[in-house]
Amino acid sequence: MATEIERDSHLILRAVYTWLEQEDDPKMGRYELSADEVLGVTGLPLERVEDAVKLLVSRDLLTALETYGGLQSVSPTADGRLEFQRVSTADEAPAAGNTYDVFLNHSSHDDQLSADVKLLLEHNGLTVFTTPSSIPSGKWEQQIEDALQDAVDCWVLLTPNALAQSVWVHHELGYYYGFRHGREIDQLGFHSHYIYPLGEPRPGLYDHLQGNDTDDIGNPEVVASIILESLRKPLNLPSDWEPRTYQTGLGGVIAGDSQFHQEAEGGIRAGLASDIESQGHWQIVIRPATFRQSRVSDFSALYGLVKDSQVRFATCDFPSMDSEAYAQSGESWMGEVFREDIPEAWTIHQSGQFVAISAFWDDLSQLCRRTGLSRESLFDLQQAVCFLTCVFEFAASLAKTLPGNDDMVIEVKANNVAGRQLATRRQLVSGGDHSTTSPSLSHVVTTPRGELVQRPRDFASESALELFKRFKWNPGERVIREIQAQTSYR
Repeated sequence: MATEIERDSHLILRAVYTWLEQEDDPKMGRYELSADEVLGVTGLPLERVEDAVKLLVSRDLLTALETYGGLQSVSPTADGRLEFQRVSTADEAPAAGNTYDVFLNHSSHDDQLSADVKLLLEHNGLTVFTTPSSIPSGKWEQQIEDALQDAVDCWVLLTPNALAQSVWVHHELGYYYGFRHGREIDQLGFHSHYIYPLGEPRPGLYDHLQGNDTDDIGNPEVVASIILESLRKPLNLPSDWEPRTYQTGLGGVIAGDSQFHQEAEGGIRAGLASDIESQGHWQIVIRPATFRQSRVSDFSALYGLVKDSQVRFATCDFPSMDSEAYAQSGESWMGEVFREDIPEAWTIHQSGQFVAISAFWDDLSQLCRRTGLSRESLFDLQQAVCFLTCVFEFAASLAKTLPGNDDMVIEVKANNVAGRQLATRRQLVSGGDHSTTSPSLSHVVTTPRGELVQRPRDFASESALELFKRFKWNPGERVIREIQAQTSYR
């Protein structure tokens, strides 16, 4: 791999001749570039320009005028032009070795999306580096650094996951941008690109890069098409390709964009739920699809919104509530925490976002005694259906009271479930191994408010089935409906 000074020398040589070729009349024009012009064209710092120029002068590729004030100007030599033509031809030749057309930069929560995009791009003739599939073994940090240096272009999947949960996405872009700065890769002069959800806010780091927005960033076909279109290539799908879309909201408790995530960090994450998170527990987010910080303008109305929407079934309440007098609050949120019976913590924010963390009911039940297994070994399907039905019934009631008419987003997530087996209230589910190795299981629903209000149990059934499939068990809707029928109001 070329050293930094070699790469800088190549860049300066290219800048000199590209500049001169743009003159309308070279014979009447200038045959030299000032130091300021070299700095402006290449984007390199002065120290690196001076070191690279010295190397080029020593090789008789440039002449340089220096005074006590430092480098003043550079001029090309005949040998320099020949060298420029040689390296230009090498640039246009097919890349050899560990070189990639695309470095696909993404959050680890979007690994599946990235892997599918890589598959589609490679099917269409591009070489692609993306983690973790491009790193079978070895020192991954060095392999990423090498790939960033060898990649022709860097594409960032700027999903909500990347914005709110990934440090490496921005670090890798910064490394690539610093290394490639000043090089023109495409006709527009961009060397880094990003794809982001339509309407999402973007960090200032991305303002001067070329962005492509889409309302379907979780669709690998859409992402691959955008990248190929930049190269004027059509997307051809493999014969065995099956369309799919991935959820690109946060992989953790908070679903949605970075503003919702940061807001909730100051509520539940402010310490209300640390004791609950050490055991098997549910994480729930219910919110409008768009962020409005003061959607509920009256802070004092927050507790009442939850109280009026609370669901009270014969077997459970959701959320658990005591009294406003015992509620905790922050600048724009209010919530409660319970450490008896079934531990639970929740917060409601002025943006309309509701966040809850609740211990698994079955971990506190008599099921473990009947099966002879430890509480960390079981996942009670009937309790799960009942809980999810409570959640979606509550979400429907809350949706009716929140200002606005935008869609609602509901994320349910079961945490600390690795190694658990699916069970009923009397025994383990029969018919094979119904366990999971995943540490957490989640499902996200985005729906118009009217649909949620009219069909909360349908959405609860859908979420339950999606979770049960991760335990290698698909009982069908009828079984879920039968369990829901036993869940009645009190």
